Amino acid sequence: MLVKNTQQLQGILLCFAFECDLHLQILLNVALLLDHRNNGIGVVEEVQVLSIKAYSIFQTKNPSVKGPIVIIDDDEDDINLIVDGLKSLHVDNEVISFNRAGEAIAYFNQTLKKPFIILCDINMPEIDGLELRQKILDSPMFRINTVPFLFLSTSEHNAVVRHAYKLSDQGYFVKPSSVAGTIEMLRVIVAYWKLSHRPIMRGY
Repeated sequence: MLVKNTQQLQGILLCFAFECDLHLQILLNVALLLDHRNNGIGVVEEVQVLSIKAYSIFQTKNPSVKGPIVIIDDDEDDINLIVDGLKSLHVDNEVISFNRAGEAIAYFNQTLKKPFIILCDINMPEIDGLELRQKILDSPMFRINTVPFLFLSTSEHNAVVRHAYKLSDQGYFVKPSSVAGTIEMLRVIVAYWKLSHRPIMRGY
């Protein structure tokens, strides 16, 4: 099919975005291909604007991506590093942080907000990250079993990693030693879970 104008292209791409949840990069790749095949009608600029509309549609269909990002870490410097990294990536989700697992448990017990993702340290006083994850799995009161739970730790020990995955975590990341490394790690995490669908559970 020959695309004759940008109005026709808009209709086609919005339809695909709505029905198939196409990744925005795919939309741009389609635009480049159409630009080439249609003698350069200049659709790339149109798609760059259109991609924002398509992403809004995706968010409407996948409302879980709008929830807060919860950080649980006893190291305030690490929390600030993550928060600053998310800001640099222009992530607009609310960010909620806790220095103790017990504070996070109290929050999960009373909040009506479903988190987008949970980023949790392992080595913490009183209740460590592994114990917190076990409590979440054991208690139906938390209602956050479908929320991605990711460990961020300085530990690379295989025994710790194996223990974490036995608790059905959705990822184990060793904390990068640089700001740039942290930002890249966060970029990958957020991008992956923004595109991933999860089941809609009753009560959440």
